[in-house]
Amino acid sequence: MKVLFMAVGKNDLVAFNEYGRANGGSNTEWIDWTDANQAGADKKVTAVWYTGDSDPTMRALGTATDQVYIRGHNDATLGTSIQVARGGQVLSAAEVGKRLIESGLRKRFQGKIKCYNCHSGEKFDGFKSSFAQALADYMYNHGYDNCTYYGYEGALDSFYKSGSEGTHKYRRDKQIVGNAMKQVEGGRARDNRTQIIPRFLLAMRVGRIFG
Repeated sequence: MKVLFMAVGKNDLVAFNEYGRANGGSNTEWIDWTDANQAGADKKVTAVWYTGDSDPTMRALGTATDQVYIRGHNDATLGTSIQVARGGQVLSAAEVGKRLIESGLRKRFQGKIKCYNCHSGEKFDGFKSSFAQALADYMYNHGYDNCTYYGYEGALDSFYKSGSEGTHKYRRDKQIVGNAMKQVEGGRARDNRTQIIPRFLLAMRVGRIFG
């Protein structure tokens, strides 16, 4: 199971218009394409919106094939926070983590938490870490030590799109083509994904090596 996690509720109309609306919402496009083109329980995609209460879909996650995708936008001005939707709420990594936990994710979760946000794996000047690092640190410090965490470099497609390698999610880089600035492919999104090691865990590993 793949869960697209929205850290706000459906009553956030800015976020719902971008992600949840039936015609053209980013989550809707992602889910519809997957339903039509990919088979298997591990390929099933659904969206979970934050309500403040435990969600049965989130509670059911646990196996290594389960994945949670954190949705929203990140850039050099946001650093360790995300803007859930363009022009919408800005939430810190700690607040996103808190809402993810409140939504019912169990500490036994063994799958992947992917910060599927543009630049989420990049550390920007003036910030202590990347957004993905900050989220991984928060979750690990709250007992989520069985799963793995990932961040991304570059700008990303928000859902599946046609490209040179077929229909996938791609990185998009700005480049001057002719006399115009255009977005060009920078490889598939997964090729720009980096595993994030929580800093406490990394310090423990270093201690074992040099201690």
